Amino acid sequence: MFKRSQIVTSFSRAYALSETLPVDHDLVVEALERVATAWDAHAPVRFTVLEDGVMGEDGPVADPVGEVARLAQALFSAGVRALKVSGPGDVASLAAALRALRSGSEEEIRTRLRALAGDGDPTAGTEETGQLSPLARSIASLFPIPPPPSPPRPEEEPDQEPRLEPDQEPQLEPGSKPEPEAAAVETGVETEPEAETGGETGAEPPDEAHDAPGAGMDAEPEADADLQGGFDPDSVPEPEGEPTLQFGPVPDLEGGPDLDLVDDAELESSLKSGDESALRAGPDPDRGPSPADRSGGSLNPLFNAAAGVADAPGPHRPRLIERLLGMVDEIMGPEASPPAADVVDLARAVLLLGRRGMGEGEPTLIDLASRLADDRVCHQLAAWIGTWEDPAERNEVIEISPILPGTFAASLADAVTQDALARSGRRATVEALIRFGPRAREHVERLLGDSRWFVIRNGITVLSGWHDPDTLDLVVPVLSHEDGRVRREAVVSLGRMSMPEAYSYVVPMIDDPDPLVRAAAARALGTIGNPAGVHRLIGRLEEEPESDVESEIVWALGQIGDPAAVPLLEKRAVNSLFNRPPREIRVSAYHALAAIGTPHALTLLEAAELDRDPEVRKTATELLLRREEASERRAEDDSGEERVDLEPESEVSGDPSA
Repeated sequence: MFKRSQIVTSFSRAYALSETLPVDHDLVVEALERVATAWDAHAPVRFTVLEDGVMGEDGPVADPVGEVARLAQALFSAGVRALKVSGPGDVASLAAALRALRSGSEEEIRTRLRALAGDGDPTAGTEETGQLSPLARSIASLFPIPPPPSPPRPEEEPDQEPRLEPDQEPQLEPGSKPEPEAAAVETGVETEPEAETGGETGAEPPDEAHDAPGAGMDAEPEADADLQGGFDPDSVPEPEGEPTLQFGPVPDLEGGPDLDLVDDAELESSLKSGDESALRAGPDPDRGPSPADRSGGSLNPLFNAAAGVADAPGPHRPRLIERLLGMVDEIMGPEASPPAADVVDLARAVLLLGRRGMGEGEPTLIDLASRLADDRVCHQLAAWIGTWEDPAERNEVIEISPILPGTFAASLADAVTQDALARSGRRATVEALIRFGPRAREHVERLLGDSRWFVIRNGITVLSGWHDPDTLDLVVPVLSHEDGRVRREAVVSLGRMSMPEAYSYVVPMIDDPDPLVRAAAARALGTIGNPAGVHRLIGRLEEEPESDVESEIVWALGQIGDPAAVPLLEKRAVNSLFNRPPREIRVSAYHALAAIGTPHALTLLEAAELDRDPEVRKTATELLLRREEASERRAEDDSGEERVDLEPESEVSGDPSA
């Protein structure tokens, strides 16, 4: 199912491709077809165009590679302030709009739009109705072109004062009217018509008039809608049978997109202040340059060339790849000194190729992405992971981590050591190192040799995420670290590895002086599941003064499932005259008894349904119900015995975000 935002993102892709490919190219047409499909699924819908982004009904349209921002800049400079999607999608109409936007100046855009109408003046009205044609409404909504005056109404007084155009001489006789063609030529399309208010002609900007004292008072001066400071296409009545559209195919004008010019007052009222300020704050320097930052040539040429490679059919790719590599050598070669904008451009190209290659299983694109990822690109990609605030954008870079060269892992390791890195950025960087895999071993070893506890801890977290038995020798020495937080993370990592070899290293940690380390050791022993650990856990439970550690030991005994633990768990579950365990311990003990599941354990669980403590009663009822449901599923599936995890999740886990 196409999302609503696909209308904007696919048209942005088509606009980016049209920078290097003709509009009728198969790749551009394919992108426009995706626009039309999403269009048909979601019309009617409205998007607001800002100077550096597009705002949808659900917030800003996501723009991970900067294509939407570039389309928004083109639309904004052409006077488009809103995209109103209505009617069926039409590829020919979208292609015509794309050709118009690809012209260099507003005058060229205007000329191209006029050419779509064939011979004649597309801004002229029809003699029968005195109204604008559909294509005239299209052009008027793109640019503030004053419409031709309507025919005199029968009720108008003959001595009514005429409206003066901005460049006309004031010597017109009362009642006379300028010719429509002459007015359009003399005023020009870039001049806003003067508003007539209360019989006086003024030239105040719309913003000042809107914000002036007294605006919005009880009475508004009555005036013709066509004379109110610009042209609103929605105010023009539509002839019957004529469609409302903005760009229409030639000669059929049905089904085209609806692009309306929205005045500043409507724009302000249609946006939430927070979202608007985020988009109006200007382009992020890490996202690439604005057009003003580049002295000439194409904006993001490497990304556009990479997009052409990714979208091209297999037989055409070798030629496009050769062209892309030539551009990279010219812009980013050893003798070149590329600005930061070109490094960002190439990093986006690598991100695009890597994601497409991994998503489609295309080794050609994967190899090309890895080949283009030099030291500068790897550093840029690592910086994005650490600084981008949107988790979805970060994940796009993290996803391609496995295909990038070793310099990417080095950049990630360097980022982890930065004190200024935010918690979310450090967590994402650690995740990228985990995804990169054991190829980063030498860089993680460097983290383990750091003097700062949090750097060492993050290195251990990476090792545990690999689940590689060969990394056990790197974790074990850290178990004797002086900082309890480091020891705890090492124990948690051994538990995550779930390797039988880790058992002998975890058991001694159950007697660590730090209660957090003891709790982590109990959790790890329960995860490893070696029955030999039951005796040590029972001995520790008899002596443990900390309730949090006691809960973890009880959980571990339930996970291992040794019936020898039932008598001790009963003492932790059942209240007596001389024994009243805390509620949290009792609840944990009943979970453990349900997991072990011996007849005596289940009898204790059934008796707990009548306990005085409502939380204990609720827990017992839920656990018995789960066991009954699990038994029914096993009977239906006839799958033999099946172990069901009836235990609550523990809060003991590594946190690489400090």
